[in-house]
Amino acid sequence: MAAEQWYVLGIKPKRDNAVLELLIARGVDYYYPFVWVQRYPERKPKQSPYFPGYVFVRLEPTGQQVADLRWLPGVKTFVTYGDEMVDVPESVMRSIRLQVGEINANGGIKPQHFKPGEQLIITEGPFKGYTGIFSAKLSGGQRIRVLLQMLLNRKVTVEINESDAKRK
Repeated sequence: MAAEQWYVLGIKPKRDNAVLELLIARGVDYYYPFVWVQRYPERKPKQSPYFPGYVFVRLEPTGQQVADLRWLPGVKTFVTYGDEMVDVPESVMRSIRLQVGEINANGGIKPQHFKPGEQLIITEGPFKGYTGIFSAKLSGGQRIRVLLQMLLNRKVTVEINESDAKRK
């Protein structure tokens, strides 16, 4: 019998609550992280999924649960690499839980409201320290598109969390 591991299950838009209820009814161990998001200064923060459209589930990779979950109403599919379901190591799950806990402990995600063409400095992630130009706010509320100036005068468009940038 294979040991239980974490996997990522894709959810159809606006079906997250229904899928979570079905997972609870089937006794599936899951993690659907939420963060507090302050979208408008004059309103109260709201909880928002940290990974919209995805839920982490813990199960045996060869068990009947996998087949059953693929056909639940509201489920798209498991995240795969080729034909294999991608497992998420326990260390990554701990990191995600810590990061979500820190974000919420610090008051959640606060909007920056950048303007197109505004210069930014990336403060977190793989592009930390790079300077870029704000291009657009992406749907979902927490992601932005930034044009980075790379080596040899090459410009690259990247998508990052809005909270990972600040005004220059």
